Amino acid sequence: MQLMRLMRLMKEGRPAWRSWIDTLPEETSALISFKSSATGGQVIVVMSGETSESTVTRQLNALIDAIPDRLVQSPSIQAISTPACQGSDVLYPAQSRRKSLLASSAPDPIIADIAMDWRGLRTLDPVLVTGGTATMLTSRWGGAMAQPAPDDTAWVHRDARIVTQIYESWPTNTLAKARSAAVRTWMQGFHDELRPHYDLGGYQGYWDPDIVDWPAEYYGANFDRLVKVKATYDPSNFFRFPCSIPTSL
Repeated sequence: MQLMRLMRLMKEGRPAWRSWIDTLPEETSALISFKSSATGGQVIVVMSGETSESTVTRQLNALIDAIPDRLVQSPSIQAISTPACQGSDVLYPAQSRRKSLLASSAPDPIIADIAMDWRGLRTLDPVLVTGGTATMLTSRWGGAMAQPAPDDTAWVHRDARIVTQIYESWPTNTLAKARSAAVRTWMQGFHDELRPHYDLGGYQGYWDPDIVDWPAEYYGANFDRLVKVKATYDPSNFFRFPCSIPTSL
């Protein structure tokens, strides 16, 4: 898929996506991924839930039918059965960075215009020069994840219904290493322009070293309680990474 057509699909297909996810059962999660490279792009829709292949096919066909004519050509649908709790990331390779944004409802349609600007109309994503890939994906959350209270577990954003990710991956060659700082700067600018249109924080599973106030962004009102838990069960801070819970405030 040519890159300009991919950006048109991102803008014109998003209203169809927003309407479509509202028709899905609450227990079904879904994401749409717009993945671009220097040579073109790809749109991937992933659904997960305990349902039949025929039901998934029918639901995906409904989305394809709702997208404006000539934006989707020769779509393919494939059902994959994955055991529960099996971790997999079949869409993306390593050597990457992510940023995430959460919303309690579908964000303003203006985010599609922002994405088009940052994907090539106003500025060129520097990761494409490295031979890497740039991805923006949006997932619908809810179901059982929304049932516990925000302070029942470590996860505070129980009212999150939409998560958007900005995902960049690049090879380890000399050119990519030289451009990595430009990629990170670009990602931060894109994230900062999207951020006012999302009313919640970020997802700590996609931790972002550029977030300054990450305790508030990831853990919110749960942070103080989690610090006490950390101090009780890991007082030496053996399990740690740059955005991990500390042993004291």
